[in-house]
Amino acid sequence: MSHIRRRGQKWRIEVCIHGIRQSRSFDTEYEAIRWAQHQEDFAYEGGPVSTVRTDERTLAEIIQWFIDERVKQWRRTPTAQQREIARLNRLRRDKVATKPVTELDPMDFADFRSRRMKTAAPSTVSKELIAFRQVIDAATKELGCQLAVNPCHPDLIKRPVFQNVRDRVLSDDERTRLHAALRECRNLNVLPAVRLSEQTGLRLSELLGLTWRDVDFDARLLHVRRVFDQLTHQLIAGTKNGDQRVIPLTTEAAQALQSMPRADMRIFPVTHDVLQSGLKRALKQAGIADFRWHDLRHCAITMLAGFIPVPMDLMQVAGFRTLQQVLRYYKRRDAADLVRLLP
Repeated sequence: MSHIRRRGQKWRIEVCIHGIRQSRSFDTEYEAIRWAQHQEDFAYEGGPVSTVRTDERTLAEIIQWFIDERVKQWRRTPTAQQREIARLNRLRRDKVATKPVTELDPMDFADFRSRRMKTAAPSTVSKELIAFRQVIDAATKELGCQLAVNPCHPDLIKRPVFQNVRDRVLSDDERTRLHAALRECRNLNVLPAVRLSEQTGLRLSELLGLTWRDVDFDARLLHVRRVFDQLTHQLIAGTKNGDQRVIPLTTEAAQALQSMPRADMRIFPVTHDVLQSGLKRALKQAGIADFRWHDLRHCAITMLAGFIPVPMDLMQVAGFRTLQQVLRYYKRRDAADLVRLLP
């Protein structure tokens, strides 16, 4: 299978034989087609297929390959897939992507970083540099691009420093005012959803993916098995990290679930927008600023850390990937306090 295109004054053709891609550039279209036919005929007659890939592909072409082969097949949910494709397409249109991947050097990405910092947040630029590094790593390993070192490696390109850790927790007074405002919400799903979120630390997609079969009221356990995709409005097996988990329910969390009618298979038969807009209106009515839905997760984990002394246990309950994500919820004790714990 071959694909030909005009690039500048050259004709570039790519052939894929037995899963191995090769490409070359020629002065005329005729020469390019003849070369591709020769490669295909030689392979089909039993000749060996060269495993040396061309180094002429641009970074934009490598990014497109990454989108087709990695993102579209590996990303678990359509929402996550769409978000990643949008980021990569923006990178594919940048001028740094017009260069052949083997001609890239750290100065190219330093220039990209400087340009992007003028229009994007530091966290965005950092994610984009990580995406570049992942694409080039994949091209080196799977496409045979001859690179001595990844020019976007963090040892060569320093990512922007930023602090985006939110520590917003509702005070007792704010929580009381918020619940009072939520009781006036027309949609009866919003208040129980908020109560359950601030007691369990469920992500919004996990909350909306709950069904009544996931709840064990006798054992006070909640099985998190799937998510509700924001884009397709479908239930998809697995969580954000791909793993299922079991969450112990507090008394208030169990009461929030028991207050819900069982008219649907899903506990909360609504969408992301319904719950987020309901919370937003209640926050405005209660006079609470700088708070969003995901902060309910932080409220819950902060509360649970006071009852779950072992970080590894909290890590499993919250669905974190690393221990470092959990440790920030535990306050360090000074030596005077630790002495009282020792025999």
